[in-house]
Amino acid sequence: MTHPIGLQITGVGRFLPDRVITSAELEDRFDLRRGSIERKLGVRERRWAEPPINSSQMGAAAAREALEMAGLRPKDLDLIINSSGTQHRLIPDGGPILQQELGIGDTGIPSFSVHSTCLSFLTSIELSAYLIASGRYRRILIVSSENASIGLDFREPYVAALFGDGAAAAVVEKPTTSQSGELLLTHFETYGEAYDLSTVRLGTERHPVRNGYDLSDAYFRMDGKKLYRSTIQRLGAFFERLSPDWPEIADKLSAVVSHQTTRRGLYAITRFGVRKEIVVNTLHKFGNCVAASIPMTLYEAIKCGAIRPGQTFLLCGTGAGLSIGAAVLRF
Repeated sequence: MTHPIGLQITGVGRFLPDRVITSAELEDRFDLRRGSIERKLGVRERRWAEPPINSSQMGAAAAREALEMAGLRPKDLDLIINSSGTQHRLIPDGGPILQQELGIGDTGIPSFSVHSTCLSFLTSIELSAYLIASGRYRRILIVSSENASIGLDFREPYVAALFGDGAAAAVVEKPTTSQSGELLLTHFETYGEAYDLSTVRLGTERHPVRNGYDLSDAYFRMDGKKLYRSTIQRLGAFFERLSPDWPEIADKLSAVVSHQTTRRGLYAITRFGVRKEIVVNTLHKFGNCVAASIPMTLYEAIKCGAIRPGQTFLLCGTGAGLSIGAAVLRF
């Protein structure tokens, strides 16, 4: 993008499943050395959803809190974007299901999904800014809700221990004259050569009707070491392309809200001019919550005062693909 776009975050919400799974519990379950999960991953505990709660219900709960903060009712919305990596159903997409969960299934409010795995929320922020700037929509609800625990392969305990469940939502609007919200910079890059490093194979490539039922096709697979190397070697040039003035921008940031990958991945950005103390960490208590990680952490940053009106902050992360994304905003 070449110039700032007015975009005000007027409400945020978050939903956490009740069940807390500690790393000590998983270490006992998998016969791992005590403390090894937190040392390796940076995760002390995470939430795992249990039936009958599902991802759409979690997303709707987060959305209601965001709408209340924004002073809106669901029917006041112009657009709903489901921005999740895991899906309630393959068809229809999660947008209509979320709309129904919010009690507005008969309103005709446009509702669809933006799916770029862990970057879905960030992608939706950029899309929403352009849609609002064009005058097409005024009030947009973005929801990321993840039930990642359902697809974990416990034969790979350190991968399984990384992930948590949860949901978060944000309402974005055109700023009023008294508001300072802006989308200042965005940049995205994708390297499809790495698409198989983080994947769930179930789909038209691997489907029970054609290939026979293989439970492993429904499990999440990740080569964390290769993913980290593939990402870290590109980050320096990525931030230069985000802005030639990146060092000055990084120095003025009030907070960094990043995808909560692993401890090493979370703080990798400090190698590129960002102060460690402004990186907001929710990894230790929620784990990696896929697309919900960024908005869940944004909620934390706003509620604890790490991001205040008028301050500049960074949203950034990586997603399966491999995709890298970043956005600089003024709150």
